[in-house]
Parts: sequence; C-alpha cells; structure tokens
Amino acid sequence: MPRRPPQDVAARRLAIVDLIAGEGLAFAEITAGLRPRPSTRTLREDIAWLGEHFPQRLTRNRTAGDGRSPGLAYRWIGPAPLLLSQPLHWLAEEELIALIAARGLLRQPDPTRPATTGPDPEMDPLAGAVDALLSRAGVKEAADAIARDAIVVSRFGALRGDPGCLATVLAATVLADGILFEYDNLAGKRHPVHASPLRMALIKAEWYLLAWSGSLKVYRVARMSDARRGKQPAGRPSHIPSTEIDEKLRDAFYATGSERPQDRKRIVLAVSPEGWHQVAGRRWGDRQRIEDQPADLPGGWRRIHFTTTGLAECRHWVLSHGANIRAEAPAELVAWLHDQARKVLQFCQEHH
Repeated sequence: MPRRPPQDVAARRLAIVDLIAGEGLAFAEITAGLRPRPSTRTLREDIAWLGEHFPQRLTRNRTAGDGRSPGLAYRWIGPAPLLLSQPLHWLAEEELIALIAARGLLRQPDPTRPATTGPDPEMDPLAGAVDALLSRAGVKEAADAIARDAIVVSRFGALRGDPGCLATVLAATVLADGILFEYDNLAGKRHPVHASPLRMALIKAEWYLLAWSGSLKVYRVARMSDARRGKQPAGRPSHIPSTEIDEKLRDAFYATGSERPQDRKRIVLAVSPEGWHQVAGRRWGDRQRIEDQPADLPGGWRRIHFTTTGLAECRHWVLSHGANIRAEAPAELVAWLHDQARKVLQFCQEHH
C-alpha cells in the first residue's frame, strides 16, 4: 500500500487548492502565496500529485509567461477536497465490499453502445468517484481483482439519462443546495424547474428526485437536462417534515403519485394462485389488507386492498398480469381494463 502524505503535506496541498480555486495562478504566484514558501521541487511534486489524483479538477492553461517563454496558469475547478483529520490506514473486508458494491450500483453504462472491454471500464462521475477513492486508498487493484463486475444494476428497459446530471442532482440533494434544470414531462413538453431537492430514490433501476417546487413533487432524473446547483427557490418552506416525504413515497405506486386528495384511490384486486407469488410479501399502498380465503372467489384465490395516488401506473401493472389479477375497484380501473381487453381482442380478431 502506498505511503500516505503526512498531515502538513496534505494541508499544504489543500492550501494550493484554495489559492487557485478562484482564478488561474502562475507557478511563481502560487509559491508567493504559500506560508512557509515551499521549494520549487516540492511545489512541482505537489502540483503533480494533485493532477494525478484530481485530473478533472486541476487545469493547466498556457499564458504569456515572462515574455521570453510561455508559462502555465494552474486553476482548480469545483469544490476543494476535504482534509481528513484522521486518515484511514486500513479497510475492513466489509468496508471494501461496500465500496465495490457502491461503484457497481452507481455505474450507468450506456445500453446503446457496445460493451467496454479491457481492465478499466469507462466510468461515469459517481462510479468514477468511488473508483478514484479505491485508487487513492491503494486498494483499486485488489478491488478489481476481487470482483470488478460482481455487483451491477440491470438497466433493462430503464431510461438512462445523463450521468453528469445525476451527479449534480445527488450533490444538490446531499449538500442542501437548490437545483435548476430543464424537464421533459410524459407529454414530451420541456419546461424549466427551480426546485429544492429533498430525497432521491432508486426505483426499477431509475433514479427519482423528490423535491419542493411550489409543492412536493417527484421528478424522474433521466428526464432532466442542463442541471446545475444554485440557490434555494423562493417561497420554500423553512421546514418540510420528513414524514411528508415518506407519505409521498408510501402512497405512490412505484414513483408516480399525486398530492390531490381526490386522487387517492382504494384498489381492490382478486389474485389467482398463479399470480400470488408476484404480489405476496410486498407493499403496494397505504392501509394494505389481504383476504386469504374469500368465500366469493374460486379456491386458492386471494383478495388484496390498498390505497394509492398512482392509479395511472397501477392500472398498467394490473394489465401486465393478464387473467391472474382481476380488478374489482375502483370503477374507473375496472372500466379501463375492460376497454383495453376489448381493444386487444378486436385487434386479434381483425388480424388473425
């Protein structure tokens, strides 16, 4: 494992970052701004170290120099790294496994491109951050040898979105910043959003953001673009109880839902023995109740009751189970399913 720099070396490197965070400085200007002044060799080693470990943050731009030869201006892009008061000296096995898992779960490979070959697959910002952490800890080679691809998320049928946008949304959520972005709704119309991010959720291999934007709303991150952090939106309540966010997820169906009380629907479904394993042991909505042996249903059938605000997605889920789930309430769900079945039957009769 590589030796860690002593604390005074780390502090000096952080001081260099602070100096060049605002605007680019030449080598001599950096030297003059440090106390005590480092030697030329030491400063070159520090800058080389920063460039090696933070290649996306440290930039080098050509300048006019001293008039005889061109020089370089060094500039730091983005927030400064955190200086740990107690650097890590080892990782427990479960800690290393957790980092490997985080890297795999955060990777969002592009399904439209051929699979990347070679020892180092292309990383998007979030997975790349964990990969860089493994590298600086000196355990990347071990992590790759143990299980580089042992833990992944299947992105089948998922809308991928922009990995950079996901990284921005996650940062704004964790650091309590406001966020501005363009959003494409289900109707294909784009509109600007200024929101206060509250929580992120991974649902069916896609990321969703629960945020306040005039009211509590849910946004699919893959439908966002041009995301950037900023101030909190005007009118944001000083305190939004976490229970309200919990309720938003609890009453939704997967990620879809509504805040309007009239959109809360009591769903009643009859489930066949063949379909029960797709329903059992899961929570589908508020005040869920199961009838194990209803007298009015065939043997082995069960009935499930629950309340949701996400009727639109719920009805497609019921439809996907075919004859194994019968909708009994509400009436609008029953009518919609009858209409869909009629159209499918009509199509089959006309084309077969």
